[in-house]
Parts: sequence; structure tokens; C-alpha cells
Amino acid sequence: MKRATGVSTSFDYLNRETFIEYNKAGVTAFELSIQLKHHDIIDLGEITSWAKAEGVDTWSFHLPFYPFEVINPASLDNSVRKNTVEKLSALIKKAASHGFKHAVVHPSGEPISDEERPAAMECAKESLFLLAEAAKESGIILAAEDLPRTCLGNCSRELAELISVHPDLRVCFDVNHLLFEPHSEFLKALGSKIATVHISDYDFINERHWLPLEGKIDWVELMKGLDDIGYNGVFMYEVPRTAANITREVPLTPADYVNNHNKLIEIKRSI
Repeated sequence: MKRATGVSTSFDYLNRETFIEYNKAGVTAFELSIQLKHHDIIDLGEITSWAKAEGVDTWSFHLPFYPFEVINPASLDNSVRKNTVEKLSALIKKAASHGFKHAVVHPSGEPISDEERPAAMECAKESLFLLAEAAKESGIILAAEDLPRTCLGNCSRELAELISVHPDLRVCFDVNHLLFEPHSEFLKALGSKIATVHISDYDFINERHWLPLEGKIDWVELMKGLDDIGYNGVFMYEVPRTAANITREVPLTPADYVNNHNKLIEIKRSI
């Protein structure tokens, strides 16, 4: 199955030239992923008009998740949690009004101790329900992302519990966040709930956001797994053009993402 190639786009690349480059390279969808402080200074209408002019789909809107003391759906502090729901609900409405199809949310910040985890889960579920209601009102799909380390939603069992609070909640499958179970088990458990994905590679020790084939993921197995669950959404790369934890001679270009996607498809077909 050939899926559209998408790129998660940061604040540094929000300009008209980026979308012209996407069009030339064959990137046909993007995710807006910027920090909370940048949402007050961008013109979302202008950005989406650039995308539309170049035939780039407004696929997903990554809701801000940092700083944790300000944005945290699982915070045990009621005032932080209330502020989080208010800010993210407003952004969900704004994203939907500009044509984004999915809003991606992190269920928590970190670290979370074993002692605090049950209470944090209940707080997160309360927040996710309210955010899912806001998404339902706005006509956009809210997808909770699997997260690494001590974050909530670090395995399929926990993420399934989190999204169970609302029938419209879906999953954003970040394939480089699984540290406690194989991709095949995650897909088996939550495949029918996956609405969008974040694509990158890693070393199974921590998230790395490397380009596929730079880490340890079995991409033939993973791509066949996505086929098996019938995922026909965007193959959304969440790999920064420059990265601190891997050496690149030059920054990645939009064409690098498309070429990498094509290489993965070619490898899968050859086996």
C-alpha cells in the first residue's frame, strides 16, 4: 500500500518556501508541530493558505505539550489541568477551523512515579474526555499518542485504558516511543484505533527520531503490520532536518523523506 508522505513541520520551517519545497519533492501532507509560545505569533490562516496553494494536505495538528508545569493533561494540580484543557480546547477549535483533520495530544508529561501513577491516570482520563468532547464539537479527530519512559500511555494496555473514556478518541502511533513492548503487540492491541502515525527510527533504548533504517526497527515487519490493520493514512515523518544525536553531513531535505519512504516500500516489496 502506497501512503502519502507527510512531514511534521516545526516553527523554523513555517514559511512559503517550505511548502514550495514540499510540492517539488512530493510531500503531500504536513503536521504542524510547534511550542505553546509560538501559537500566539503565527498566522495559521497564512500557513494553511501556503499549504493549500502547493497541494499539501493539513493532515495533523500536534497540540503543544511543554513546559509540563503549564501543559499537562495528567497534572495532579487542578489549576494546571484546568489551564491545559482550556488552552488545548481552544487550539483544537482553531485547528479544525483551518482544515486540520487530526489533533495529536500527549496524555502526560514526566517523570511520573509509581506512587503517583494511578492518580495521574485518573487525571489524564478526565482531561482526555473533555478534550475529546471539544474535538467532537469541532469536527476533528483527537488522537492520543503513545509515549516513552515514565509517561502515561507507554504501552498498549495503558493507552487503551486512557482512550476508553470517550468513544471518539483515537491513537497516534509513534513508532519510536515503544520501549516496553514490540510493535507487533501494539498493533494487535490497538490497530483498529490508530488514526495517524509518527514515523522515525530508534535504538530501542530511548526515543531518537532518526530517519528510518538508521536504527533498529524492522521496517518490513512494521510496514506489513500497518497494511494488516488497514492503515491508509499519511506516513508522517517526525524526523528533524537536523538532529543532535546523530551525525549528518548536511540537513535533511523534503526529498530525503520521500526517497526514504520509497526505499522502505521497495525493500518491503523485495522480500
